[in-house]
Amino acid sequence: MNVTTDGDVVVWLTRSEMGQGVATALPMLIAEEMEADWSRVRVEQAVPGGDLDYGSMLTVASASVRSLWTELRRSGAVARHMLEAAAASEWGVPRRECRARDGLVVHAGSGRELDFGNLAELAARQRAPLRPRLKAPEEFTLIGRRVPRMHAEEKVSGQALYGIDVRQPGMFYCAISRPPSVGATLAAVDDQRALATPGVMRVEHVDSGIAVIAKNTYAAFSGREALDVSWENGPFSNVGTDEVAKALRDSLTGPPLALARDDADVLQRLESTDRRHVSAYSVPFLAHAPMEPMNCTAHIDAGRCEVWVPTQDPQGARQRAAQVSGLPLDQIRVHTTLLGGGFGRRTASDFVAEAVAVAARVDRPVQVVWSREDDIRHGEFRDAACHEIEAALDAKGKPVAWRHRVATAAAQATLDSGRLSDIAVMGAVDHPYEVGLRRIEWSAVVSPVRLRIWRSVGYSYTVFAIESFLDELAVNAESDPLEYRLQLLGGDH
Repeated sequence: MNVTTDGDVVVWLTRSEMGQGVATALPMLIAEEMEADWSRVRVEQAVPGGDLDYGSMLTVASASVRSLWTELRRSGAVARHMLEAAAASEWGVPRRECRARDGLVVHAGSGRELDFGNLAELAARQRAPLRPRLKAPEEFTLIGRRVPRMHAEEKVSGQALYGIDVRQPGMFYCAISRPPSVGATLAAVDDQRALATPGVMRVEHVDSGIAVIAKNTYAAFSGREALDVSWENGPFSNVGTDEVAKALRDSLTGPPLALARDDADVLQRLESTDRRHVSAYSVPFLAHAPMEPMNCTAHIDAGRCEVWVPTQDPQGARQRAAQVSGLPLDQIRVHTTLLGGGFGRRTASDFVAEAVAVAARVDRPVQVVWSREDDIRHGEFRDAACHEIEAALDAKGKPVAWRHRVATAAAQATLDSGRLSDIAVMGAVDHPYEVGLRRIEWSAVVSPVRLRIWRSVGYSYTVFAIESFLDELAVNAESDPLEYRLQLLGGDH
């Protein structure tokens, strides 16, 4: 955060703005404690690396505000204290007589006031307090109030810069032909028709497929369509949704890979009761499908690599760019643009790797663009899952023992590790209902597609299964579904 001599408060945004509003919410935390004039607050996207250490810049798990709630408020409070101390020094009065408000510092006794801009340089020389006082909630004037949203005007007018809007002088565009299934390999390619397509400049082999480089996106996609490519089938070429669903169901019949919870006597109670209910639920792989397709622009020149990308993980993108380019990390600069949605898909850096690999083969900036079809076919997905929940019931139809078996598609490395997948049992181990003794089991099968965290992560399927099961129990108990749930909630919920 920086106060300019013009009186603007510039906040460096260390999280990615993808429509969830962090470019507004996070500056509000600083401005609240700082007593800044909201109309004078500006946001600049932080760039990883350099002299400043921003800590983790990963934007996931709806954690931006809650993880920075205290830290940013404290930063604002420190700035307020230093501005008040600067004004006190200027006027020769005690700091306790000076109060910041609306971008000014006012002297209580005389009514004198100074703008933050006039105090900026002097404030920078003041001693920062170790434990500045933070406001009580009843003192808030910004937090919890409606304020103009950052980037709103630019978005409405079409001036907002998303990754796909990046333009650099002399830039090329690229579309990549990728294998039809995971693990498929290139058998043969004839690029003559692609090279004859108007606007196509080059065709290059990269790790993910065949890159068609052109003067514009239309030419790049047209050239890709003109390629004559054949592939050798991969290990999952004949695996589809039905096969995965059956494998998941079958995995529930054997011993689990791991137990997330195992209260004593759960299995015995389930076997001995004559009041029992059991149901199974299946959910498919799900694509993230954000509004803005995957894209990345990269330029390698004079031993440096610059990347412009809509990413949820700029530091991960920087590491991937260094790995692919072979350049030192301190020669990689990643500019995070606005994201047209993310939902976890943009925590990956596969599209960054592609852009850097192509940029290494040309002498100018290049933008790799995925189509919507590309992302559905070749993206990274939320894992498919199968759930079986079984409960022993008392005379009123309430659970006294509960067994929840979860089976998910998982990467081979996850299965090899033998460790419990915490994501797979999110919501299964920590739901708020009092259901008696519990046993939570996890099994898995190898995923035929690449996997990536998806909005709400494991809760997206565990909560669906649990709430569906509770609806069935409520029907069996001839109870209103809401009332039934309320009776299962403990005193803290």
